[in-house]
Amino acid sequence: MLQDLLPIAVWLLELAWLGLTLAGVWRVFARAGQPGWAVFVPVYNLVTLARVGGQPAAWVILLLVPVMNVFVLGLLSVNVAWRFGRSWAFGLGLLVLPIVFYPWLGFGREARA
Repeated sequence: MLQDLLPIAVWLLELAWLGLTLAGVWRVFARAGQPGWAVFVPVYNLVTLARVGGQPAAWVILLLVPVMNVFVLGLLSVNVAWRFGRSWAFGLGLLVLPIVFYPWLGFGREARA
């Protein structure tokens, strides 16, 4: 009986994890003056993230290069954190633990964008 409920519980937990992260990114986009719904459009969300981070949209192409994509996404995360008046360590948190840091940035105290 329990082995039947475990996959459902894990699936619900993953769905909640995804929902919380998407809500945080939506709010970050909205606070930066970008459309929040962009979080649901696969490539456009990366273009929007680059805009929020103050980088050209062409950086999305660099995300297709293996290994380079980790550094580019890390730099974008740090730039997003800086745009909201946070430190580089907070930007690293956006990269490594987005479920905590994007909602914190999106729904936290009002900061400049």
